[in-house]
Amino acid sequence: MVMPACPCVRSGRHDRSVPAMTHQNSITLTDALIEVFQAINTGADLVSILGTTKDVAMRLIDAERGSIFLRDRAGRSVWTLLADGVQMIRVPEGRGIVGEVIRNNATMTVADASKDARFYGDIDKQTGYVTKSILCAPMCNRHGEAFGAIELLNKQSGPFTEEDERTLGIFGTQAGLAIEHVEMYEDLEQNLHQFQLLAAIQDNINAAMEVDQICREILSKLLPLVGGLAGVIHITIGAKPIYCGYSAGDGLVVWESDEARECPGFIKDLIDAVESVPPERRDGHVINLPDLVCVEMVREDRGIGYLAARLARDESRLFNARPLDYLKIIAAQTVTLLDKKEAMDERKRSEKQALLGSMLSMVVHDMKNPLCGASGFAQLIRQKTGDEGIRKYSNKILDVLERLERMNSELLMYVRGDSVQLERSEVRLRELLEQLVESMAESFALGGISVSVRCESGEDIEIQADRDRLVRVFTNILSNAREAIDGSGAINIVVGGDNGNARIRFSDTGKGMPAHVARRVFEPFVTHGKKTGTGLGMAIARTIVERHGGSITVDSTLGKGTIFTINLPIP
Repeated sequence: MVMPACPCVRSGRHDRSVPAMTHQNSITLTDALIEVFQAINTGADLVSILGTTKDVAMRLIDAERGSIFLRDRAGRSVWTLLADGVQMIRVPEGRGIVGEVIRNNATMTVADASKDARFYGDIDKQTGYVTKSILCAPMCNRHGEAFGAIELLNKQSGPFTEEDERTLGIFGTQAGLAIEHVEMYEDLEQNLHQFQLLAAIQDNINAAMEVDQICREILSKLLPLVGGLAGVIHITIGAKPIYCGYSAGDGLVVWESDEARECPGFIKDLIDAVESVPPERRDGHVINLPDLVCVEMVREDRGIGYLAARLARDESRLFNARPLDYLKIIAAQTVTLLDKKEAMDERKRSEKQALLGSMLSMVVHDMKNPLCGASGFAQLIRQKTGDEGIRKYSNKILDVLERLERMNSELLMYVRGDSVQLERSEVRLRELLEQLVESMAESFALGGISVSVRCESGEDIEIQADRDRLVRVFTNILSNAREAIDGSGAINIVVGGDNGNARIRFSDTGKGMPAHVARRVFEPFVTHGKKTGTGLGMAIARTIVERHGGSITVDSTLGKGTIFTINLPIP
């Protein structure tokens, strides 16, 4: 169906009539339009359709060269990918004959380009082509607004005529409407892909995946849709920035910037590319370059990271902002889904903690009588025997039972949310650790695990602390290390101090933890690679250490082992 054409202007005269065709044209206007519509019906992409439209226009008017210019989405310039032998040409908004035609929404003929002040000669300098004459017509949307132009150069059979001007004006209008329909279809297809992508991401959230798994799913599904070579999601969880990267060659990598690890090359290159883009090339919180797209992720008006993709360099994206649109939607949705994931996790932790608290209350109550009975029998043995060896073992049994009673009470206190009350006394760290290791020596020996304790300075360090609760912390760490070591191995404990703090470092040769587990190891109910346990041991350990005014950190590498470091103030 032929639609009304844009006004064709020459010397101030308007004409909407369909011109008669002269025999020098290789095709008729009707044939030219049919070719464009056939290209659309074959399902060709926009860039291919633009190429067909340009070729048809050149044959229609018998021009040496042709280009189709379209406004970029920001409206700052017009671009063409279709000039012969040139991948991309950019003309600042309003400059040149093309800018004049789009701004005035009127066809224009220039008989001698070199004598026209409006002629943008930079293109000839870029291409080496000599422009003599120009015929340029606007391409209009259904509202009659010009969004691009068809420019033809140097007619082969003589000067451009008034008839050529009217013909190209009509062709430009019909081509513009056709191109607009293609863009609308591609937008509809894009919306469908976005919906499918969001649905897939939502399914992963409902599957209770970890944050790095969620990021991997987002990147692995997003990159094919935008023609991405690599992608990275940077988010800040707590005080640590987490980089989740994905590429076809390297797969998933999670890298924390404050770890002493070498950042994988493709992630580092992408991060460097994002951070090196100058402010003048950013549009607020968005980077949109031919080979790089980045969108900031915002939570409650505060940036929490960004989503970035490295693209195969393709200037045609300036005609179609699909990658940027995808990233904007997915970045916003990612924040929403991460919020939902955190809320779900928090609810599960609360429910689990309430249930566990109720169960532990019953368990602790039921254990009191057996513990009291065992303690009574151990005291009777100690009273009835004169054998010092038996009395020594009885005392050890009583110490263990007393410690077990305190541990149960402490566990119950934690799940109820009661504050930890410390009973401070002078504690020598090396002495305490050596006694603890001796009490656990049999279980370590059975597993083929050696344990060593040493002081960096050679002298013991004395602090004011709750001895029993420190034993609880150290016991949890040693027990976890023992379970992490598959077969024989070693645990090394080093006591040192600096800057007014005592430092105790526990290192093991176990199997280590994934990064996402190490980040959450001090959270309640988090376990990894253990057949038993509540997941409260390290959470309680952190509470006790922080109650002492200290800190506890972990550094773990899969296949190499784990290091827990505790810092406690020295009075």
